[in-house]
Amino acid sequence: MEKISINIEDIVPMTDKGGKIYIIASPKTTGNKNLIMGIGITPAGEKVKRHVHEYSEETFYVLSGKGEIEIEGENIVFKEGMLVRVPQGKEHEVTNIGNSELVVIFASAPLAPNDVAGHKEV
Repeated sequence: MEKISINIEDIVPMTDKGGKIYIIASPKTTGNKNLIMGIGITPAGEKVKRHVHEYSEETFYVLSGKGEIEIEGENIVFKEGMLVRVPQGKEHEVTNIGNSELVVIFASAPLAPNDVAGHKEV
């Protein structure tokens, strides 16, 4: 399936990893071959579970809210307008430390050979 455009309202969010994760651009949604991209929405006080991307690096850009990302022992506080890059193969976890939703755009590349290999909880 190849699509040139898609609306977030057409995506069913994942809720088993923490918050709501909308995978907007992927092989399944748009036919992307090299990266995935999406929106993550984490309520105040909640977190996205610790995980690792063994095949990809991941980048977050904060649209609103305040969070903390822990990347293998290093804690980085980030807020609206900031970007954080998680190097390939580094375990990480995101916590909303603000009083409102944490909303981020994320992208991960290159693609893993399958969903299970692409996102491993630890």
